[in-house]
Amino acid sequence: MNHGQLLLAGCFYHSPGRRKALRATLHIALVIVLVCSGAQAGVGDWKSFTSANSVRALITDGRTIYAGTAGGLVCIDEAGSQSTMLTNTEGLPANTVTALTLEASGGLWIGTSTGSLAYVSPGGGVRSVVNDYNGHIINDLQALGDSLFVALDFGVSLYDLKRREVKENYKRLGNALNWYTSATALLVIGSEIWVATPLGLARADLRSPNLMDPQFWTNYRMSDGLPSDKVTALAYHKGAIYVGTGSGLARWNGAAWEVVGLSGFEVTDVAAAGDSVLVGTTKGVYLVAGDGSVQQKPWAPWGRTAVLIDARGGLWLGNETLGLHRFAYAEQTWRKVRLNVPEVEVFSAMAIDRTGNLWCASGADGVAALRQGQWVSLTASDGLTIAGHRAVVVDGQNRKWFGTAGRGVTIIEEEGDWFRFTHIDTTGGRLSGSDTPANVIVEKLVVDGQGNVWILNKYAANRKPLAVVSPNGEWQYFSLSDGIRETAVTCMAIDQRGWKWIGMQNEGVVVLDDGGTPFDKSDDQIRGTLTTADGLFNNLIRSIAVDSDGVVWIGTSQGLNYWFQGSVGGRGGLLSDDINVIAVDFRNNKWVGTSAGVSVLSWDSYTWTHYSTDNSPLVGDNVQCFAFDANTGYVYIGTESGLSRLETPFTPPKPDLSQVLAYPNPFVIRQGNERFHIHNLADHSSVRILTPDGLLVRYFSQQEIPGSWVEWDGRNDRQEYVASGVYLYVIYTESGLSRIGKVAVIRH
Repeated sequence: MNHGQLLLAGCFYHSPGRRKALRATLHIALVIVLVCSGAQAGVGDWKSFTSANSVRALITDGRTIYAGTAGGLVCIDEAGSQSTMLTNTEGLPANTVTALTLEASGGLWIGTSTGSLAYVSPGGGVRSVVNDYNGHIINDLQALGDSLFVALDFGVSLYDLKRREVKENYKRLGNALNWYTSATALLVIGSEIWVATPLGLARADLRSPNLMDPQFWTNYRMSDGLPSDKVTALAYHKGAIYVGTGSGLARWNGAAWEVVGLSGFEVTDVAAAGDSVLVGTTKGVYLVAGDGSVQQKPWAPWGRTAVLIDARGGLWLGNETLGLHRFAYAEQTWRKVRLNVPEVEVFSAMAIDRTGNLWCASGADGVAALRQGQWVSLTASDGLTIAGHRAVVVDGQNRKWFGTAGRGVTIIEEEGDWFRFTHIDTTGGRLSGSDTPANVIVEKLVVDGQGNVWILNKYAANRKPLAVVSPNGEWQYFSLSDGIRETAVTCMAIDQRGWKWIGMQNEGVVVLDDGGTPFDKSDDQIRGTLTTADGLFNNLIRSIAVDSDGVVWIGTSQGLNYWFQGSVGGRGGLLSDDINVIAVDFRNNKWVGTSAGVSVLSWDSYTWTHYSTDNSPLVGDNVQCFAFDANTGYVYIGTESGLSRLETPFTPPKPDLSQVLAYPNPFVIRQGNERFHIHNLADHSSVRILTPDGLLVRYFSQQEIPGSWVEWDGRNDRQEYVASGVYLYVIYTESGLSRIGKVAVIRH
């Protein structure tokens, strides 16, 4: 008898017919895979939550500061009190914004990391996208009348805004420069264009007959008086051209170059207003006066920095890692501008607490929480012992347990807007942050049905990789001598019997049965193990989840396995076999996060639906974690590039129809994308939309309602919009419950 067969005992939870149907479904699904690249029935809108900590460009129209970041476009009033953020779910072709320029009309052109351009009208909202430069790097933009000059990785392009087409490409910017030299910044003043490159500066008269010919360009380099051949930034101030270089700042006086300070400093941006020039460098921010005197503004983040002087004379900087800052004159210091966005970029694990708040662990940046629509970020300066976090779970007392990447467990308790931190090592000690031992890597946290918290301690020095703590603080430990085959534990799930399925890095899966008494080892036994010898694709286990049918889903580094009634099978059809995480939602759908996106296996274990950055607004393809909101149906998808939220109908059914909520009423159809929502349905519900005299308009069967709500788009069964009038919605359940309501439809 092999290890897989040892697990057979005590696993029957369904009627014989149900077990037979489920087994048949699982095995048929190995052969037939239905792939849906579009949205699943009832699936709604996407929303991206991304960090604004990496600022690439700054510009102002005199009222609003625009910051191009690696997470999208930040729009903030100059007072710094109100802000919004545009991402791919608001129409941007990509979230990484690399360049910004304003039209005379107030419209904003945005360059992105994919090479696409986006246009935001003065009234707000992304109005158009240009894909002519896809695959190239946009470094800078400048709009001039009906022309848009684009600094690219191969030179400069002239885009005709009126005709919406590329007019000319300038691929050699002078005889002193190579073909296809990257243009890193540009400046158009009057009839002249100035272009910064890593090999020198280029200048041309826009009235020249052919700027595609390098002879019509003039080049300046160190031999001509520049501090460095590497030119990084350009600005115009009081009749002079200021040039930032890799080794200081220079000024063109109309006849020659003058070095005006910051010798040896790599300049990253230059902004001009009033009597001074604001200069961003990799070592701070400086004001350079007209006489060349240099004044360092107090502490500023080091690293690549974009700078701006607003219409009121306010100073702004955007740092490549530390976000957007504004200079506080009263305190003579830089203050970070707080935005309602997550401070973290990498989402390693997530959990929703008992009040509906989302708590996120980041592999690099601490903890973030979405609390009543507002993002809160916690770091070591707030009381955490370390930045890296790998796991999070919410216990029965609504305490948030976070597993760290080297400092054990931190428990967070809320007291209004204040947080209390308790740090715990693997021995269960209550320690201060400075005393918490290093190298206690908590890889996974799980709460069982008794409220106990199970802790996986990877590479445990005491050779006790599994621990459990009760709600009243009692501890128990499981070592290699108890049957845990190695300390390199990776994941864990608990099935309906209370058995603990533990995934490992090299030894596959081990199943611990503690007899329902985790603090009494006398009845413990190892039910068996699973390895490649039993059919697993690989012994490196990334994730384990148990669905409501008792099927154990096992994600490996080389594919998806399942265990059911003593047999191991495999499932193909995923976007990638490189699996990071598996989670089961309230409707028994299996969500599989891979390095190539999300694959969702429906409740019947038969139908696949896939989401990636190619076919959806998913913020990143390397998916690390999921969280499901029972009240809203939101599915949160954590990636290494930010957080996506998908609206779904997958919420727990209500016990009856007494809580049905139908809205809006009246239901106004203007643009065709409005929906009439019917929420809080009981299990096995169907819905009919009828005219007042009983004629059927639209029918939603049980199979079309995969959760506890359904949406009507105002069309009949022939996909025609209905006329204005009063309609009935009638809800039926398989058990005989029914409910009738009225809705007024208004067609515009």
